[in-house]
Amino acid sequence: INNVNTHLALDVAERVQQGKKIEQILQECTQENISSYRLYRVPKKPNAIIFTTEVGEKATERVIELFKKSIPKSIELSILPYSYNKLLQNGSSDEIFKINNIVLVVGMSSIASINIPFISLEDIIAFSDFELITNALKPYMDKHEIEVFNGNMLKNFSLTSILDNVTILNATKLYEKISRAIEQLEKSYTCMIPNKIKVGLYIHISCLIERLVIHDKEKE
Repeated sequence: INNVNTHLALDVAERVQQGKKIEQILQECTQENISSYRLYRVPKKPNAIIFTTEVGEKATERVIELFKKSIPKSIELSILPYSYNKLLQNGSSDEIFKINNIVLVVGMSSIASINIPFISLEDIIAFSDFELITNALKPYMDKHEIEVFNGNMLKNFSLTSILDNVTILNATKLYEKISRAIEQLEKSYTCMIPNKIKVGLYIHISCLIERLVIHDKEKE
């Protein structure tokens, strides 16, 4: 008998113990020991980048639009807004990871319980750690397209452009007022706030001011 495995050997031995004839044993064992298989196909999850901020869904969607405008061609990569609070609460077990293969998270604050590359909006504006984004996009674009994307990002993700898109208020006036407020804060505490933190303050404060203004209008 060729292609003998453990199951076949035990099958033959059992029939020998039963006193069956050799020819009968060979015939029965070779008929019953036929290989079979089951193939379980795992559905392929679509790749996606998550944008998640604490400044509200509308502001996050505006930032996503800026990001999409920077991509020079249509690519098979989803760019999704998602709740920061949900990610913070559920971590890697959140439902978004069950239906998508998340390759990058972009937001205001990182989430330690998620083991996925993260880049902050402050880093994008400062063009810091930018290889995280280009690495996520390399499978979809060639070298020239990546260079075009980088140029578009440099233009679209300037601080004034971000402020102009995350709020409906006048970005220039907001920038001036927040800048003066931060200067007063530095003088009061005799300290220098790092540029990266300043960028985060500009974005957060702009959105807070917008909420206050909209809330007041609703009361009227």
